[in-house]
Amino acid sequence: MNCRTIVGGAIFSHFASRASLVGGYPNVVAMAPQALKARLGDVKPYSGKTFDLPAKEMPPLHIERFVTDQRGALLYERVAVMDMGDWVITQRVTAPIASGPAADRLAGINLGAIAASMRSQ
Repeated sequence: MNCRTIVGGAIFSHFASRASLVGGYPNVVAMAPQALKARLGDVKPYSGKTFDLPAKEMPPLHIERFVTDQRGALLYERVAVMDMGDWVITQRVTAPIASGPAADRLAGINLGAIAASMRSQ
């Protein structure tokens, strides 16, 4: 299952996969950033301001942040993978570099809401 939302020029994509069908959380943690790098080519680490919810509020979570140059435009790219037991949630965010800190914050809050919603089911 996947969902894509555009907020203020930032693109948020979420994918929910059955852990048993994708090789589990560790496999997705290894593959998701590699897929982004393979698709976009030259990526560099993002060193701007970031936002993370307190670890006690989140299930196992792996986040990588990058900067890409797409047709002369610098973009913030975030790949997050969250372990929800039987499900693995993958989040991808693309935003103009100037919006990176705001997109990162919104992405973190969004994953917190997804985790809370899935726990309550």
